[in-house]
Amino acid sequence: MNISTASDDEAAVPFGTVLGITDGGVEVYNCDYSTLPPPDMLDRASFKNEYNGVTTGYKWQCVELGRRYLLVNFGVIYDNIAMAYDIFRLKTVRRVADGQLVPMLANVNGESTELPVKGSLLIWNPVGEFVQTGHIAVIVNVQVDYVDIVEQNVDDTIWPPDVKYSRRLKADLDEVTGAYSITCTFPDSSILGWMTVDMHTEYNYEDVPIATPSQDLHLHNVTLTDAQLAAPWMDRTLPFVQAFETAFGSALASSPSSAYFRLTPRGQAALEYATEHLHHMFLDATDYVLHHEKELGPHFRLPSALWPRIRRSWFRRKPDALAGRFDFTLTESGIKVYEYNADSASCLMECGYNQDAWAAAAGVPGRSNSSALFEKLKQGWVHKNVQGPLHLLCDTDPEERYHTEYMKAAAEAAGLTCYVVVGVDSLHRIGYKLYREGWEWTPASDSASLILILIPLTYRVFVLILQDIVDTAHDGGIVVQNVWKTWSWRTAIDQLDHDEWQHFLMDDVADPKGLTTPKLRPARTTAVHLVDVLLHPSVRIFEPLWTVLASSKAILPVLTTLYPNHPMLLRSSFTLTPELELSGYVKKPVAGRAGENVSLVAADGTTVVASEGQWAADTPIYQELALLPNYGDRGNVQLGTWAVDGAYGGTVLRADPSHIIRMDSA
Repeated sequence: MNISTASDDEAAVPFGTVLGITDGGVEVYNCDYSTLPPPDMLDRASFKNEYNGVTTGYKWQCVELGRRYLLVNFGVIYDNIAMAYDIFRLKTVRRVADGQLVPMLANVNGESTELPVKGSLLIWNPVGEFVQTGHIAVIVNVQVDYVDIVEQNVDDTIWPPDVKYSRRLKADLDEVTGAYSITCTFPDSSILGWMTVDMHTEYNYEDVPIATPSQDLHLHNVTLTDAQLAAPWMDRTLPFVQAFETAFGSALASSPSSAYFRLTPRGQAALEYATEHLHHMFLDATDYVLHHEKELGPHFRLPSALWPRIRRSWFRRKPDALAGRFDFTLTESGIKVYEYNADSASCLMECGYNQDAWAAAAGVPGRSNSSALFEKLKQGWVHKNVQGPLHLLCDTDPEERYHTEYMKAAAEAAGLTCYVVVGVDSLHRIGYKLYREGWEWTPASDSASLILILIPLTYRVFVLILQDIVDTAHDGGIVVQNVWKTWSWRTAIDQLDHDEWQHFLMDDVADPKGLTTPKLRPARTTAVHLVDVLLHPSVRIFEPLWTVLASSKAILPVLTTLYPNHPMLLRSSFTLTPELELSGYVKKPVAGRAGENVSLVAADGTTVVASEGQWAADTPIYQELALLPNYGDRGNVQLGTWAVDGAYGGTVLRADPSHIIRMDSA
């Protein structure tokens, strides 16, 4: 956030003015966007800054200065991050010369006894003056009672002669505990702490916990009695149990011989670590894609007209991500992630309810920790601060029905009024009117709200009044304001072809990137399609649109670029490289789902297994081969973990005789 200090009689310092010069000749620039003429605001690419061929960020954000300062003075940079405060969770910086990782240590403000040094990064919480994004500055001088910092995007004052810093902040060293505290000059702000680069050590991922199939995931067989097989094992008063039994029946197992798996505490700790760290890594990769849309966007096979809306969703609805599921394999070198299903509800009820209910009925000692998933989902809904009723949309598929009822129960436990909508036939438009160049559609009612009035340079008057979408199946008609869905974003996106997308999301010459007011196509009928609901400007969607990037297979090569040699990642590429051919590889369609059209190829070139499906013509990506661990006649086992609000939520197992987990896998 830029704080202008110009008085009414004083011209504002122009954007890009050098405010001062600090260590290593690093220039600190003014970031007052209000001084830019409007056309400059529309060319996002021109705001990207490079130093000696290295991208440091966007002009002249606080994060850009931090990265450029470290590059110039120490030859290192930190990875792409979604928000300034996310830097506090990074563990490394990267040496530009050879790509070697160097440790970066976090110190909590008011608790750490390790004082910052010249070049430490000072990190603010996302509150007060720096709400939403947080803030970062570079410490250039440290004393017992103060620190000097350099920063961008806060003040636009040119430094006085001989001054080498932006602000001086009060500090205090506790004589009893030795803890060091720094206080910001903005009273409503909060400093999280500082990050110090350990330039004398090379990072080797020794802190990443290991879990292996031979040591941490063990198969146990159990013989069920006739009484156990015949007895009800789930609470049939629960709507999601009723929906589950409608789909799969009420039998505890198909035969007396059954099995379960035990995970060691070490394995559990490794899964929790992997879930939470990879969630942030996938978010960082999403942010990186949006900052490199021209280069990376085509790989995601999304309509060009949709990208402004994805960007808008990322910047405005990033916290709306509620729950996503990681797919993992356990190898003898540790956990490897296959992908992040950030836009999927599959296995939700099995994880949060069925596992423990089955264990209790089978007389298995111990319980999973996934029983906490329901409570975490409930708290997730509380944190979302949903205003108005929540409509839960699903298809007629029986599996989608019971996952929907399970999520409905969690949302209702959080105090939300919920309605389940199967299909979209009960959804209708009301209140639409559009005038343009002499033609018009008449409104279905007078309840519409004015969304946009635009008079372009061509003097064509364009007035758009946007319809509400109403659920007519409940209480005589309820306006849809919030939606949770089992449908993937891809399903909605594929309802329109390229030409239809150009018409569906209309251009606005005053707002070409759609950042201010989203526009939808004129509707000639009251019929509603899924895409109409999910992209309606006044409907809040869970999971938000930006998750279409995080859940795409195209994000995997981006992660390889950002985190080369990371022990939890499998090398991935948009093309088949010699390295992947040597290791063996998996060929996956970018938009594929449910294990369809996946080919596993061994290092000798033979095909291990391949699946068919509807994605044969889709663009593929290539991922390093890492087979699922085999447990004999119980099949090949995949671990899945839920991330709820970015934190570990629970673990679920699936198995298949082949090495591809599909829709009908156990």
